[in-house]
Amino acid sequence: MTGPNQHISFSGEWNGSTREAIEKARKMSSGKFLWFTHGGKSYMIDDPAVVAQIELMYKPMAEFGAQQEELGRQQEKLGHEQELLAKAQSLARVPTPDMSREIARVDEAMAKLKVEKNAQVSQEELAEIQGKLADLQGRLGEIQGASATRWATSAKKQVTSANSRASWENSRGASASRKASWRRRRTAR
Repeated sequence: MTGPNQHISFSGEWNGSTREAIEKARKMSSGKFLWFTHGGKSYMIDDPAVVAQIELMYKPMAEFGAQQEELGRQQEKLGHEQELLAKAQSLARVPTPDMSREIARVDEAMAKLKVEKNAQVSQEELAEIQGKLADLQGRLGEIQGASATRWATSAKKQVTSANSRASWENSRGASASRKASWRRRRTAR
């Protein structure tokens, strides 16, 4: 269907002769029309009542299309934010402290167990090794926590910066649109 504003809604196979056939139908119509092919032949309906019924039938699909378009914009925005978060995550670095002493203590305790392989290990010795491993795990947890905090801070800054940039760009676009609208009104007077 199309009207004098050159708007076309099309569903089907578009080929080189399609545009020519639609242009021919447009010249023959007195307003909005429906053009279709069936059995290799082209048909045009420009009866306003029939066209109105067809528009009414297509309205839910058009609304659904608008919803999908909005969802696409939201997905694009989320994709951009995910990209920024991934970039921030790849840039996050935490200095690794020297844990060689803690690791050496654990290695020493493990070596002692290997020497006494067939001997009995006391609860006290197991507790000592577990304590050293717990200390090592605690230090690693601190490093992971610091890394997560730095990553989250960096990611938040990246997303805030991107959102501010997008908001600024949108406001510039809206401002340009308002100016163009004002110019059109002023010219029309």
